[in-house]
Amino acid sequence: MAKPTARRQRGTIRKRGKSLQVTVYAGLDPLTGKRMFLSESTTDTAEAERIRKRLVAQVDDQRGPKTSATFGRALDAWLRTHEAEETTLDGYRGYVRRTIGAGARVGAAGEGLGPGARGVLRRPPTLPAPLPRRRAGR
Repeated sequence: MAKPTARRQRGTIRKRGKSLQVTVYAGLDPLTGKRMFLSESTTDTAEAERIRKRLVAQVDDQRGPKTSATFGRALDAWLRTHEAEETTLDGYRGYVRRTIGAGARVGAAGEGLGPGARGVLRRPPTLPAPLPRRRAGR
């Protein structure tokens, strides 16, 4: 019988300044194709090993994030594939614009949110500068 070989440790613990960073590979993002990692940091070596074991268990149980897609991307994909009358979809888009706001912009025709698309998530509009405060005694 063959002798069992030791498996390579999953996840890494590396020193970053005065703390330790724990990183575990979580697979490929199905949307972007990029590698995803779960990461945490601590200052205690024993705690870092506990975190590594917890993150490995989280990946094994498939409790980690499946994608790095934003809520806006998921909502837009649903609007593109949802089978409904165009007027119903227009109502949904209006509801999203009014209630969720600029954080999850959906294009006028539910355009895809790929790179370079017109419906790419935009930063919320900047707030106006605050009014100057009055000094006491004026």
